[in-house]
Amino acid sequence: MNNPITTKDLQALTHGYSIEITAKAAQKIGDFRPWLAAGTQVYVPHLRGSDIGDTLAACEQLQSQQMQAVPHIVLRNYRSEAELRQTLERVRALGIERVLLLAGAARQPLGPYDSVMSLLKTGLLQDYPFAHIGFAGHPEGSPDIPRAEQEAAEAQKQGYALTYPGDYAFITQFCFAMPPVAAWLEQLQARQITLPVHIGIPGVASLQSLIRHAQACGIGSSMSFLWKNARNIRKLMSLSTPDKLLCDLAAYRRNHPDSALRQLHFYPLGGFESTIHWLRAIEAGDIRLNEDGFTVP
Repeated sequence: MNNPITTKDLQALTHGYSIEITAKAAQKIGDFRPWLAAGTQVYVPHLRGSDIGDTLAACEQLQSQQMQAVPHIVLRNYRSEAELRQTLERVRALGIERVLLLAGAARQPLGPYDSVMSLLKTGLLQDYPFAHIGFAGHPEGSPDIPRAEQEAAEAQKQGYALTYPGDYAFITQFCFAMPPVAAWLEQLQARQITLPVHIGIPGVASLQSLIRHAQACGIGSSMSFLWKNARNIRKLMSLSTPDKLLCDLAAYRRNHPDSALRQLHFYPLGGFESTIHWLRAIEAGDIRLNEDGFTVP
C-alpha cells in the first residue's frame, strides 16, 4: 500500500480533468480546439457586476468548438425567479447539459435566493432537466460560512440528490496542500455524504498570483503553505506547479479506493497555456518523479 506512485497513477488522476476560464480569457484564447480535447468540461464564471450575457457568449463559443460548457449559476446575482428562469432557458437553448450552482461571494442577495438550498427547496430545477449539477465544495471551509452551516448544506444537497436521482458532484475551491483535503474527504465519508468530489487544483502560475487568489478566497491553511514557499522576491515571482499535491492525491486515491474523490478541476489563474502544456506532459508520461513530486523536462 505504501509503494511509491507511478506515472500511470498520475495519468489516471488527471484523465478527464475539467478546467475553468473567464469569459474575458475565453475571448482572448478564441479557439480552444488546439488546446483541449473534444468534450472537455470548461466552467465559465459569472461575477457580480458582470453581464450574464458575456458568460453565455463564452459558453456558446465553447459549445461550438465541441467542448462541454459549464456556466456558473450564481444565485445571489438574480433579482427574481423570472430572471433566473430566463437564464436557465438560455442555457438549455445552447444545448448545455451541465451547470454549477453557487450562492455567490456577495453577502447580500439581489433577489429571493440567498443560498443554493433556497433554490433547491422550490423544485424549480425540475423544469430544467440538466444532465449534471455541481455544488460548491470547501475542504478548507469558507470565511463566510460557519462550519456547522457548511456541513448542514452538504447534507441537504445529498438529500436533494437522493430525492431527485441524477448526476451530482461537489466541485471544490482550489487547494494547495493535502491535509485539509484528506480531512474533508474523510469527514464526508464519516457522515455518509457520498456525492462525488472534484478537487480544485491551481494551475501553473506565479506564487504571487496564487497568494493573491488564495487571499481573495479566504483559504487559510493553504495561505500558510504558500507563504512558507515564498521565501524571497525571486521565489515569489517564479512559477509554481501543483506537482506535490497531485502526487499526494494520486497516493490517497490509490490507498482509499472507496473515497469520493473522482476528478480534478483546474483553475489556470491567468496561466492557461502553461497549465495545458504541463498537463500534456503528464498525459504523455514526459515527467520525472522525485521525492518532492515530479518535474517536467
